Amino acid sequence: MPHPPRPVQTGLAATPRRPLVTAGGSTPPRSSSQAACWRSSTPTPSACPPTTGGPSVAAHGRLARAAWYCLLAAFLLGSVALLVASPRPDIDVWYLAQHASRCIAHGCDPYSMFTPQSPEVKAGFSYLPGAALVATPFYLVLGETRYAEVAALALSAVMLAGVAPGRAGRLAGALILCVPGTLVGIEVAWNDPLLLVGLVGVAWAWRRGSSPGIVAFLIVAFTVKQYAVLLAPLVVMMFGWRRAIAAAIGSAAVILPWVLASPSAFYRTAVRLFFVWPPRPDSLTLWARLPTMVRGWLPFAAVAVLYLLLHRVLPRSPGGWLLGCGGVLATFDLLNKFSFYNEWALAAMLLIAGAACSSGAPTSAPFSRAGRNLRAGGAREGTQRTAGP
Repeated sequence: MPHPPRPVQTGLAATPRRPLVTAGGSTPPRSSSQAACWRSSTPTPSACPPTTGGPSVAAHGRLARAAWYCLLAAFLLGSVALLVASPRPDIDVWYLAQHASRCIAHGCDPYSMFTPQSPEVKAGFSYLPGAALVATPFYLVLGETRYAEVAALALSAVMLAGVAPGRAGRLAGALILCVPGTLVGIEVAWNDPLLLVGLVGVAWAWRRGSSPGIVAFLIVAFTVKQYAVLLAPLVVMMFGWRRAIAAAIGSAAVILPWVLASPSAFYRTAVRLFFVWPPRPDSLTLWARLPTMVRGWLPFAAVAVLYLLLHRVLPRSPGGWLLGCGGVLATFDLLNKFSFYNEWALAAMLLIAGAACSSGAPTSAPFSRAGRNLRAGGAREGTQRTAGP
């Protein structure tokens, strides 16, 4: 049920807090018991692009290119309209993101802040510092951190259109924008698009043979959300130890200053919180159905087994990279303590993008225009695996 408006007295703005109203005109459920009642008779904007632009994007020639740009423009305009119509979503993620960006702009530590108007989590900042650092320029210019998620999704779609040539690339980018619930995720400030743009950026830089670009996008990915560390073995598998170490050093350079500023606050709000937070009945995971003795280690064991399989079958290509990222995150989501729609949507986007970029594309691409490889033999390995008689 919507909460009645009440005054909010904090450093953000002393204005009445309004209930979150989605594109369908309803308030999202706070528990699994309310989920069955959360139905909208009006299609959400995120459901419209597939029915209007999808067939045209899949075509060839000028029509497909025009449809692609129209779809991108419709997404951007719809996102802006949505954020204007829903200026204060009733969710702690948005309050924390706004306060953290404001805190950084004023030179304070977001992990030591307190946000009393946040509905649930009030102390500190629950994500890695990269999430706040990326959003801060949007907060300073536009007064809203959610524009960072809009820009990240749009940039991901544009880069995917360049990862795979022709129709496959356009489809990959279009499908990212058309995943159901995308605009709802933007409205409630889920910052998973910031991780998505880092992972897609790796594939984009790989296709262009840019080793510094790969490392830079890896740093973005590893400084936004904590569970991105699960992809570290995949980085070694795809790019070798040198670039994995370079990405680790760059990520540490971003994260460590915030850790050293207040070690206890960082540990309490960005690490310990996820272990002591009680289970939620609306979590989309099998964790609650697992025997108690295996809950702590089974998610990581499942990921380790998946890596053994990926090492043998996963193509060393930009599409293979995206497929591997989606597979690892989906496996962890299935057994993790907390897995919600935004985590599953991210995994789906990566798998969709990986499949589209792998369709009809060579299994491995040269890492540089000069013919040098990021990983010895990497450009030839995938071709040898799939070469026919």
